[in-house]
Amino acid sequence: MKRLALVALLLGACVTPSDASRTAPPRLTTSPSSQLATPGVERTVSFPDCDARTIPGALPACELLQVAVDRDVFVGVLRRSSAAGLTYEARAIDLRSGETRELRQLGETELLIEDVGDAVVLLRETEDLGAGDAHVSLLRVPWRDPAQTETLDEIDLTGLKGGDTWNPWPYARTNGRDVVWLHAAGLFGPHEIILLGPNGPRRTVLTTDKPAYFDIDDAGRVAVATFSADRAKQELQLYDGRLRQLGSRGADVGGYVVSFADAVGWVRGFGTVRPPTEIELISVSGGQPRTARAETGCILIGATAKDVATVCSGGVRLIDAAGGAVRDGPAARIALAFRRGLLWRTSADLTTNPEVWRLTPL
Repeated sequence: MKRLALVALLLGACVTPSDASRTAPPRLTTSPSSQLATPGVERTVSFPDCDARTIPGALPACELLQVAVDRDVFVGVLRRSSAAGLTYEARAIDLRSGETRELRQLGETELLIEDVGDAVVLLRETEDLGAGDAHVSLLRVPWRDPAQTETLDEIDLTGLKGGDTWNPWPYARTNGRDVVWLHAAGLFGPHEIILLGPNGPRRTVLTTDKPAYFDIDDAGRVAVATFSADRAKQELQLYDGRLRQLGSRGADVGGYVVSFADAVGWVRGFGTVRPPTEIELISVSGGQPRTARAETGCILIGATAKDVATVCSGGVRLIDAAGGAVRDGPAARIALAFRRGLLWRTSADLTTNPEVWRLTPL
């Protein structure tokens, strides 16, 4: 799975802390960005001091490596290159005030955005230990007050593989209150999917020694797709204090899951061999499942809070998860879908400055 927000180019074991621990407070900056417009309308977003064009023909001095957006915030991971090596930092732009906050200061440990929901940013710090081993720290960062950053988990991963192989990263998801993530148990123990509420305690959704795909909705319900013991089937379950079965299908047509208000979306495919084009929508309150299909020549790129997001030759198309109505999104073939917004850019944007994104709030 991945991260749910996927880039679409249409051409083609460990110690678990008993409580979340505080980390050192990062520095706060308050430099408004003149590029921001009135909240609720389309605008461009960037960090002006990060420009990939600074060293033509060489590794850029700064790259906006990863981005995410939610209702009031744009988050980015910046990677800087110098003679001393690579460093990473995470920043957030308040979309209402234009202020920029430093979520994680410049350091050599690789940073990744796991998810963003309301006031919460989930970051993953990864220390590469070599030979397929890594140490991972999962951080919960209140982006309005980064000094209150908490370490949710410390995980030692072994035997990581490359390519499209599924690896037991945290794959953390949040609805802004609850957080759900995968706690890997090493080479031989079962992995644990953990659900943490805003004030605790931690609960185990399920354990498995096979690949798992999950998401969380605004009510704190966790949808989980796991493989059967013989790996012949993929089974979809919903956790709302207890596990209950929602569906089952052959492993060859398995896929990742996304959550909507009253439904779980179960994609046909993982996007590794070819981009998916179908998603089964299963009501959590009963009723017959139905299938949403991307239009001919279009592919799925993820989901918003209400829509299945697809991209076509003419741009983004959004399929309403509740009623099936289809409407146009931005006229771009490079797009990322998040719960409350779309990030996108055109081919011309990439030529002008690849570190600038356009934002369409939803």
